[in-house]
Amino acid sequence: MKAPICEICLKNDILCGGCQKKLDDGEITELDIDVSRVVYKLSQKYKSLEDVEIIKAFESGNSIYILTRDEDVPKLIGKGGKVCKELGKALGKTVYVISSSQKNIDDFIASLIKPAVIKGVNILYLPNGEEVQRYRISRKARQRMRMKKEEIERIVKDIFNKKVEIVFE
Repeated sequence: MKAPICEICLKNDILCGGCQKKLDDGEITELDIDVSRVVYKLSQKYKSLEDVEIIKAFESGNSIYILTRDEDVPKLIGKGGKVCKELGKALGKTVYVISSSQKNIDDFIASLIKPAVIKGVNILYLPNGEEVQRYRISRKARQRMRMKKEEIERIVKDIFNKKVEIVFE
């Protein structure tokens, strides 16, 4: 299993110097550590989880989103959602698994806002030279979205290092 922390830290309740430095520098979060450890424990029960890669974990309200490779999504969900349900039970929140293989921001945002859909995208050029992508989403779709727009904007900034704006019209 590949995780944001080393194998030694997966097995123990304390972090080694290297992983502690990652945590202190903000490269990883406590949630990344918790999710990785729970998946590691479940990999003892479900052998299909032995080769999964946990890239990042995000929390939004009463949900946790696990970012992983495309081929690991079905493994983390499990047959009939069994693994995902156990993850949720262990973490105390609803768990959603998202593929990181989307090559562009549009596909990634589309996966985050499901079942809502993107109506259009505008590129804004600010006076300071900064470029912002504005994603337009139906106002009616706002109620169906699992995440708040601010959280989506933050996650995209963390992963792609690009500023995006979500607007409802």
